[in-house]
Amino acid sequence: MKHSSDLPHPTVVPTPKIIAPMHAPVGWLPLVSNQSGLSKAAAVAVGIVALSLVADDSLRNFALQTDPTVKSVLRYITEIGNSAWPLGIGGLLWVVLALLLRQRHGFTKTALRRARACVLLVMASVALSGLLANILKQVIGRARPMTDGGAEVYQFNLLAFDPAWASFPSGHATTSMAMMIALAMILPRHALACIAIGLLGAVTRVQLGVHWASDVAAGITLGVAVTIVLRQRLDAGRRRALIPYGTARLLRRCLASLVQNTLKHPIQLFGVVLKKLR
Repeated sequence: MKHSSDLPHPTVVPTPKIIAPMHAPVGWLPLVSNQSGLSKAAAVAVGIVALSLVADDSLRNFALQTDPTVKSVLRYITEIGNSAWPLGIGGLLWVVLALLLRQRHGFTKTALRRARACVLLVMASVALSGLLANILKQVIGRARPMTDGGAEVYQFNLLAFDPAWASFPSGHATTSMAMMIALAMILPRHALACIAIGLLGAVTRVQLGVHWASDVAAGITLGVAVTIVLRQRLDAGRRRALIPYGTARLLRRCLASLVQNTLKHPIQLFGVVLKKLR
């Protein structure tokens, strides 16, 4: 009888290990979210250039054929992107909430602080995105699609500082989308309606003949990007101070001293201002 030790042992062939790539994205959404900022910016830039090649001239010609009655209605709709009214209403709400916070305690005070944070997000998104859009359009100096169809698609005059050469990006499209994306973050159950209204306000700029389609696409991208970054910064600010405590304390003291000295000597200050103006 053979013992188990006398039996031949099977030869074990080692199988090669298959190393799967770490964090391999599945689907389009994870793929996009895992891209670097440079990769996203390059993709957006290529998309805007492609849109200008394909649609800018044809959509300008289509806008020239728009009925005057329709244009009169579109002029009201395009005011969605006017930054004056969200900043004005937001500032008024900010003052009201600040006054109410002084008189409330407990849960009511927490709710008022959250409301103030929402107002801050909307105002900051509109103000910052609008400022960036205005700086870019003055520097880039792209010609607007004139109503007579005389402007060329790729006609630029850098640092023109002229409204006729301030087409790219669209300021109304920027602030319209910035405001509506901020509202979509605040009211997630109504996000689709907010985004649709923002897009409607942006698209009217093309139909009114004051912007190229690529201007509007760039403005939409800028407004969305600024709002998302601000939201991330505000969320981070809840966990840590945006300004170190010591620096904030020093700035507060300097500001208080400046205001106090200004109020003590208003006549001298007025005289200094008059001398400077002369």
